[in-house]
Formats: sequence, C-alpha cells, structure tokens
Amino acid sequence: MGSRSQHRVAPKLWGNETFERLSRPAPNAQTLWLYLLAGPHIHDSVPGLYGLGLGALGDGLRWENQALREAFNELSAQGMARIDASASVVWVPSGLKHRPPQAPNVVRSWRRPWLGVTECALKAEAYLHMVNEMAGWSPGYRQAFLDTIPAPAGAQMSLDIVIEKLADPPVTEVTTRRKAASRTGQGGWVARGKTIWDRCVSGG
Repeated sequence: MGSRSQHRVAPKLWGNETFERLSRPAPNAQTLWLYLLAGPHIHDSVPGLYGLGLGALGDGLRWENQALREAFNELSAQGMARIDASASVVWVPSGLKHRPPQAPNVVRSWRRPWLGVTECALKAEAYLHMVNEMAGWSPGYRQAFLDTIPAPAGAQMSLDIVIEKLADPPVTEVTTRRKAASRTGQGGWVARGKTIWDRCVSGG
C-alpha cells in the first residue's frame, strides 16, 4: 500500500454526549453518506460492508423509516451505497478506498466481521468487488486476503480468475508455469493453484 495522508473521524464521535446535544439535521443523503463512512458500525468491520438494516440505521440517526429510505435511495441512484433489507446488509463500494488497511494483519482481522455478515447476493457482489480492488495491492495484502476471507457461495469465481487477480507470482509467471506443467504432466503448480482456491473458499 502506498502511503498517503489520512484524515479520519472517530466512530465514537456519534456517541459523544456533547455531540449528541447538538441540533440534528433533517434526513438527507449527505448526512447518511457520512454516517455510513464514519458511524459507530465501522468499528470491527470490513471496510464498506456492514450487517445493518434500515431499522438499525434509523435508530442510529433517529430518522423515520420513510425519510431514511428516501435518503438511501439517493445514494443508491448514484451507486454510492447498496442495501439488502431482508438480509440486513449494507455495502458501500468505495469503503476500501476510504478505509484502506494499514498492514496485512489488518486484513486478517476482517475474518470475524466478514463471517458475521449474512450470506446474500449483495455480500457476494461485495466480495468480487474487493477482489478487483485488491488485485493492485502488494503481495502481502493479497495473500492475507486469500488466507482470511472465504468466498460467499454466490461468488464462486473460477480458479484462473482468483490466481490471476490475487496470487503471487504475477499472472504472466502463473500462466507460463501452468502451461509448462500441463505439457510435462507435472501438476505442482496446478496443485498450488488449487491450494490457493481452497483457501479462498474456506478462509483456512
């Protein structure tokens, strides 16, 4: 990960007594967006993926359900946030950009909150998005992701795609070695590829 300046708002701000006494804004999409990025739910979570329903969001912001839906629909229309209300899952696609991990061990800490999010099509979509996002990161981060985050049932990517996007060495070497193994009948690299995929699916 390249170094860059970080300017963060602590999630505990939302529970601060002084902050709570201040006047509250009327329901609006901008405030909801800031809440999704920096609300108390981001503690111990996978960046951008939260086990939240409209009820929990409404309680946190003290907004009526209909007003909350209207604000969320604005975000959805801009591709800024998605929700599966039946599974109580919210996904902010830019979550990783706003809260990039500072070390591979941070990626490994995502396992518990990841498993705590209900399996659904939205979680599977978030997984595929994260794979694409992390493909450009350094090998240590990519390996931590492969070792830690199991693929949801609805996101069973092909072995080739997972290896090409996240595995180390780079894809050119991966392709060359797999073709060589195929020609010679040696299955070493293919076996290693299967191990990577098994980790991706099981998180083990």
